[in-house]
Amino acid sequence: IEHPPFLRLMAAIPSFFYELKFPAKEELVRNKSEIRIKSWSPVKDFTFAKRFFYLFNPDKAESLFFLGRFAILLLGIPLFFVIGKWAKHLYGERGALISLILLALSPNVLAHARLITTDFGSSVFIVCGAYFLWKFAGNLRKKHFLLSAFFWGLALVSKYSAIFFFIVFHITAFFYTKSKKKFFYFFLLEIPVLVFMINACFFFTEPVGRNFFRDENLSFIPGYARIPVLFFSKFLLIPEIYTRGIFYSFYHSLRGHGTYLIGRYSNLGWWYYCLLYTSDAADE
Repeated sequence: IEHPPFLRLMAAIPSFFYELKFPAKEELVRNKSEIRIKSWSPVKDFTFAKRFFYLFNPDKAESLFFLGRFAILLLGIPLFFVIGKWAKHLYGERGALISLILLALSPNVLAHARLITTDFGSSVFIVCGAYFLWKFAGNLRKKHFLLSAFFWGLALVSKYSAIFFFIVFHITAFFYTKSKKKFFYFFLLEIPVLVFMINACFFFTEPVGRNFFRDENLSFIPGYARIPVLFFSKFLLIPEIYTRGIFYSFYHSLRGHGTYLIGRYSNLGWWYYCLLYTSDAADE
């Protein structure tokens, strides 16, 4: 429920080339009462993972981690390619070189590109999707539309926060393009492609087209966010677990996330690192 599965599946591809032993799947499978937005806990995942790696497959754990991290690291190739192309178009070869140097030395890239998480991979897909969307808004070529839809689809099946970037960048591109009518028609064509990719990432096993939240308390979510998500989840055939994940991401952002900075710990961050947080909230 915390993240869509694509990047986890990608990191797990090397495991198909090993003969592995697994704990009983009943140790991992969740019931309805566990897959709830306010009561979700990843403890069962961590327990299952530790048993899988260090009790059942201790001789293969190091290799699996290395290959999984390497798979995520490879996503840096399209990121560097797109940043270089984009910067060169805007600022010339010198601008592209400076951009690539800054990217290669970015502390966030160095920290997250080597981990099996959703942060680096989703960032790569968002940047690539934004680049080809920018190209499409400028020339309305089908090639750029298809590439944009493909990368936005990968972003949406990698991290729920990609939805925010998807909306903001598409609104911006709509005002940027000269042919707004044609752009809007292409956008309508993009939606079923994205919905198909989301369902494919769950192997078409999740229920769709229902109101899944009659028994859920969604009072923590603003009405402007709750109503459209419920509407689209019902009529656009978005999987149930994906819709729950969207709401969980809202709840998680309100609850806060444990962070470290220069020897300090906070659940809400620091104003001088992330301007989205106020100094009062950081002090709490």
